Amino acid sequence: MVRAMDLPRQSAARNGGELSSLPRAIRPADPGHAIVADLRVLRRALDAAGVPMVPLITTIGDYHELGDLPVRVADRDAFVIRSARGGDRGTLPVARVARGFVGGPGRFFTQGDLCRYVGHILEGAFVDGAHDAAVIEESVRASSLFPALGAAGAWRVSIGTRGGVPTSAELHGLDGPVSRGSAPPGAIILGLDAERGVVERFWHRAPIGTPYPETAAGLLGKRARAWPSIHEVACRAAATIDLDELAIELIVDPARGPLVTSATAVQEAPVRVPVPRARDGERRRHIRTA
Repeated sequence: MVRAMDLPRQSAARNGGELSSLPRAIRPADPGHAIVADLRVLRRALDAAGVPMVPLITTIGDYHELGDLPVRVADRDAFVIRSARGGDRGTLPVARVARGFVGGPGRFFTQGDLCRYVGHILEGAFVDGAHDAAVIEESVRASSLFPALGAAGAWRVSIGTRGGVPTSAELHGLDGPVSRGSAPPGAIILGLDAERGVVERFWHRAPIGTPYPETAAGLLGKRARAWPSIHEVACRAAATIDLDELAIELIVDPARGPLVTSATAVQEAPVRVPVPRARDGERRRHIRTA
């Protein structure tokens, strides 16, 4: 298993020149934090280090580019619009349909609606009014990580690193193309041993009265497919960013393997609390092995 200390470290300071696109007032002082503060800077840093990310279609950084948006996505049946600096906020999965697009949870968008949405991103709607840019990526359908589930059971991978070494790992169940944000109601979240990729526990967010999913219980003790390569990509990303604690999110493309979707600086590695609080008529239930 590859560890971050076994890899040549790419100093975050080398990427300082990539921060010129950010206004001086909002440039983080630490180069590592600066890399994760802007998706464009993160992409350039990881690309330079050979760490794979979800493929980029285009970026829109100024209002005069809005008119080019329909042309830039003309050959795409699906794509994802993201805020460069807003993290999960502002992410919109889009699929082309007759006479327009469907974005997010079934909302219909015209071509003009999409341009206005990107305009809101540029205005800083998701970063408290600060300058922002739109990053448009390919819509990637994640592959199943457990052979017993066949084509079903796609997962988003979240790995917490400390000192460049993975210390926690979760798999979030997905329905359809990858979309960012919290797991949808009914989704299964698996907790894994970060080194071996073996399922140790799971959570299930579902309406009260819903039985525990047999699928999740049957995965306890199973090892996620392609975990060595997932672990390696997470280590390489952590070594490139060079921050003490990170949350790195990935998906596994059936053809291209593990792809980084984002990285976030955190105070502590994202370890799930054992019994999350119930909210709005839902409960999150937790099973943990001894």
